[in-house]
Amino acid sequence: MYNLKIAIRNLKSNGTYSIINIVGLSVSLAACILIMFWVYDELSYDRFYKRSDDIYLVTACVKNSEGSENYWRSTPTAVSYAGREEIPEVENACAVNPRYDLGYLDYNGKKFFSNRYIAVDTTFFRIFNTTFIEGSPDNALPDPYSVILTETTAKKIFGAEPALGKQLQGGNGQGDEGETYYVAGVVADHPKNSFLEYDAVFSFERSRWKNTWKNWSWYNFYLLQPDANKKEVTEKLFAIQQKNASGLLPLQSFSLQTLTDLRLHDSDGKETGMASVRLFSLIAIGLLFIACINYVNLTTARANKRNKEISVKKIMGAKKWKLLNQLMSETFIICSVALIVALILVFLLIPLYNQVTGKQFSFSLANPLIWITCGSIFLVIVILSGIYPALKLSAFKPLDVFRKQTTIGKSGLSLRKVLVVLQFAGVSGLIVATIVLNSQLHYIQNIQLGYDKEHVIEIQTFKNLDIRNHYESFKSDLEKEPAITGVTGTQQSILYAGFMEQIQWEGIQPGTDFTISVWGADRNLYSLLNIPLVEGSGFSGSPADSALCLLNETAVKEMGIKNPVGKRLSIPIYPKEYTIAGIVKDFHYEPLGSVIAPLVMYLPRYYQNIYIKTQPGKTKEALAEAEKVWKKYSPVFPFSYQFVDDAYNQIYKPEQQKSKLFNFFSLISIFVACLGLFGLVTYMAETKTKEIGIRKVLGASVPSIVNMLSKEFLILVCIAMLIAFPTAWYFSNKMLQDYAYRIGIGWWMFALAGIITIVLTLLTVGWQAIRAATANPVKSIKVE
Repeated sequence: MYNLKIAIRNLKSNGTYSIINIVGLSVSLAACILIMFWVYDELSYDRFYKRSDDIYLVTACVKNSEGSENYWRSTPTAVSYAGREEIPEVENACAVNPRYDLGYLDYNGKKFFSNRYIAVDTTFFRIFNTTFIEGSPDNALPDPYSVILTETTAKKIFGAEPALGKQLQGGNGQGDEGETYYVAGVVADHPKNSFLEYDAVFSFERSRWKNTWKNWSWYNFYLLQPDANKKEVTEKLFAIQQKNASGLLPLQSFSLQTLTDLRLHDSDGKETGMASVRLFSLIAIGLLFIACINYVNLTTARANKRNKEISVKKIMGAKKWKLLNQLMSETFIICSVALIVALILVFLLIPLYNQVTGKQFSFSLANPLIWITCGSIFLVIVILSGIYPALKLSAFKPLDVFRKQTTIGKSGLSLRKVLVVLQFAGVSGLIVATIVLNSQLHYIQNIQLGYDKEHVIEIQTFKNLDIRNHYESFKSDLEKEPAITGVTGTQQSILYAGFMEQIQWEGIQPGTDFTISVWGADRNLYSLLNIPLVEGSGFSGSPADSALCLLNETAVKEMGIKNPVGKRLSIPIYPKEYTIAGIVKDFHYEPLGSVIAPLVMYLPRYYQNIYIKTQPGKTKEALAEAEKVWKKYSPVFPFSYQFVDDAYNQIYKPEQQKSKLFNFFSLISIFVACLGLFGLVTYMAETKTKEIGIRKVLGASVPSIVNMLSKEFLILVCIAMLIAFPTAWYFSNKMLQDYAYRIGIGWWMFALAGIITIVLTLLTVGWQAIRAATANPVKSIKVE
């Protein structure tokens, strides 16, 4: 209790420095807690299953047209059957796929629309254990007409009524209510941090794609025996595929991805997402490091003011461990206050943080994660920031103090310089990385895609037979509206356009495998979206167009085909032959994470995505007209749409969120570092009060005094930048490797980072230096 009272008294008597330490530590603690929430959420995806480490997604490696490899997470349903029946290491297996053929469930006229209906093997709930609220996991999906609902879905459809055994009608429009299903169970809502998301689960026992090697659009999961050898499993699976369907695709191999790796790894196993987790973890560690440096610097800098107090206690017989206890008590009090302030900040910032991250964090003291995170960070800060100053202050010899000898000496001064350099090296590196990351995102958002996405509305109709089966009439009615300039359709979204398929053409070498993106698109798509036709006449507008196709420039180049217009190609999997009617200029039909690949465009049997181009400035009128026509053909389905440019930006929303977080935490790091620098300058000004007064009396100007106080820190910051910039260049370059289309790292980025760092240093140091330089010299000289 005595040490506690002394510690509190010392903290009160040095209020400015105590506040600087508390503010720096509390802001750093709050930022670290928020970062750790995000990191924990990213690492916790799909870890709620009992045997999540034994669940694997089967992925395929397929050779593309250039001879390099593409990795697919989707494979045929036969993969699951082969695993269960022929591979002993596979304890169980199941196939999963969205139900594209079902738009809504109807209960006595009340319709529930969803895009999250999935079809699965009956083994699904034996692999992905889930809490059953109604029904039993032992009897889940007992027949092809059973359905399992989530708790939220059941409440929306049935309210408070029990759902078990009730009948539902499935539908897609066209006045055909489809098939009747009965509820076989209700399960707890699926956690959001999962690769799989669903509102209702159906059996696919009657699917025409059951146990086939032809349709590569299913997710196939294996539950392996705990001691299974993954390599042997994939080798056996590859041998089975080659035996049954070797000619369908140029398949190279199968591989297995752990369920818990799907969030942070690409289909080829690269740790793309883990890079962000490591980056933010490093920022959290850096923030703690900077805050601890501030505490150590200020404590050791002010050591000479504490030396007489400590010396008297030593002469009076105080043991070293008691002095250590007193000094650590001061650190403990400051860190405790900082922790309380940090928790208040976290509580206040959580709503805003959720908006920025797109997650749903909640702050509750009953949450063990908060106590584990706070306790760990608190312990680290107390140890890192308290041990060295306490040991240093309690170790000097009392007689040296009374002989006017320094207690910390040159070693302490050198340590402070080293710590300041390290501190601002981290800050300079963060500023460079922030400039690079923001420049890259700006480049992606403004890159020329090769087509006009402005004033274009996308409507998805893949579950709506009312629109899909009356596409031409729907299109014709829309084109009559004055606010609409044109309408076109595609089989897949223009943002994710093609399926990879093998093709053959006149002149291809026998035995050559050539995979290409195959995209169904209406005949007027390239003209409506301003995609230039560089060769040929394109589609003619006659029924003969169904036998025509278009290639992009990359396809012609990689196929090595000369004078392609008029030549024939075939897609064996369909099967059908087409005549090449034209070549379109390359455009980006997939996210910019991959380069433009070969593409063939043809007229499909139906269109799932409809694109409406509007008159500039008449978007509201166009939407009102489109909704009116929509209701004419589809009174049941709600009218929904998105703008193509918004959808494009949505693809990069996770990157934008990470960029905002990075910017935010970088600013906090800069603030904490400048706060510590401010404290050091304040202390230096105090220790040189008489010197400054004498210099002024002798004629020194204010600029010369400011230069005297600032020069040392500017030199240290410049040294920090020399250390930081090569390191920042290396890591920024590594970060950009994840982008197929990326900026170059220019000299101006480092120049801008250097200017920002120096300006921040001058503002931090200069303000206090000017204040000291302009003080009354008479009062300064009188200071004892």
